[in-house]
Amino acid sequence: QNGMCIPVACNPGYGDCNGNPVDGCETNLSRDNNNCGMCGNRCPSGYSCQNGTCAQTCASPADCPSTECAPATCNGGFCGSTYVGSGTPIAAQTNGDCQTAVCDGNGGITSIPNDSDLPDDNNFCTVDVCTNGVPSHPAKPAGTVCLVGFCDSNSGFYAPVTCDGSGSCSVPGQNKQCAPGKCTPTGCIA
Repeated sequence: QNGMCIPVACNPGYGDCNGNPVDGCETNLSRDNNNCGMCGNRCPSGYSCQNGTCAQTCASPADCPSTECAPATCNGGFCGSTYVGSGTPIAAQTNGDCQTAVCDGNGGITSIPNDSDLPDDNNFCTVDVCTNGVPSHPAKPAGTVCLVGFCDSNSGFYAPVTCDGSGSCSVPGQNKQCAPGKCTPTGCIA
């Protein structure tokens, strides 16, 4: 064009970012902070173009973002990370959810079933169970003695209470919950 050779296309990794046909594909897109990966893609402050991607710069791993499953690295002045192996438990766990939070091997967190992480519903008349990572609380059999007692309006003194088979403590005529040994004919002893 007008006696000048103009490249039809730039070689991979290069671009004609200034639009000047005289110097052709002058920009190395793999390391130009003002044209990182493509013309006009400027890296923000604290970042530098590395292999066509804006990467955070660092002097040590402490300068870089880090998570428990993707600890930071600082190699050649650029932040990176390594991934902790899949299935590695993390520090923060939710007790009683029948799950264990673990690293997924790709820098993220997932959960796996843990049937020994029993949920506690604080109900003596149920059984705390995990089945394939799912919590449940089936009722204990009817007649199972509960750990609490009541003043019985029929007899006026402490009576042991049994589970009713549906997850509750039950006794006919109960009227006031008392600690064991704290009932009198007139009610509970404080």
